[in-house]
Amino acid sequence: MAAFASSGAPGTRAPDCGDGLPSATHCGDDLALATHCGDGLPSATHLVLDCEFLTEGHAGARTAQVGLALFFQLGSPVCFHHALPALNRFAARRGAGLVRCVAISTATEAFTINTLANTRDLVEGGCTVGDTLRSGIEQFDLDESIAVAFDRFDAGVNPSDVAAVHARAERELAEATEQDPRLRELSPAAHDALLPSIEASVRSRTFEARSFSFNKCRGTPTFILFLNTPERPVLRQWLGRVPDELLVRWIAEAYSAIIARAGAQPNSAAVEATRTQGQHVHFL
Repeated sequence: MAAFASSGAPGTRAPDCGDGLPSATHCGDDLALATHCGDGLPSATHLVLDCEFLTEGHAGARTAQVGLALFFQLGSPVCFHHALPALNRFAARRGAGLVRCVAISTATEAFTINTLANTRDLVEGGCTVGDTLRSGIEQFDLDESIAVAFDRFDAGVNPSDVAAVHARAERELAEATEQDPRLRELSPAAHDALLPSIEASVRSRTFEARSFSFNKCRGTPTFILFLNTPERPVLRQWLGRVPDELLVRWIAEAYSAIIARAGAQPNSAAVEATRTQGQHVHFL
């Protein structure tokens, strides 16, 4: 497995969505390239990786034109039961650099569990911690071709500053409402009733993860499909899980779009390999 450089930073276990806002578990079956998947959640336009460190993975994977990033938490069983195994499958079975897979260890609470040291132990020894360990997963090995990052953290809002907490909660609710038609349909009373749970979420964030925040993640696991260029434009972003066969289609579509923009026909070996490998898939 890839070795980690030594460095110190906060880290912990975070909820899989507990900010009081509605969230989707998968995205719709719309194959148009988009910066979100039609589930009403805000999404990033470019993948931002402001991390404490980043292991690069295999050289072949680094040259892939399409990338798949996963934001996960060490203390989240669903990340280890479903999301990380899916990332492993795409890293291992879509070889020859077809997909560059990146795993970002992040956190939104419980900052004594999701640490740099525990992330290093996961990568170097497959060690698990917290609720993940208690759920029965005692060992988990990441595919060696996966690049691994540990998020950078800033201090959160002072939980005793009532005005600052309320202002942050109002801003987050306003941003979500702008993006989410379901929130816009709520009555004023129902809309305002969301504020206390969002304020509780704000107060619980001792630290705030930069990459998690920059990429507008609403929880974990969050997947981001992106073009593997220096700008890393986002093609799709979703919270939760989708079937492998759907993701295979999205990857094939991305390669088709790349080929079309280059003036070639969308029947390249990469696209055909993606489609062929999608004939035998596992579901998350």
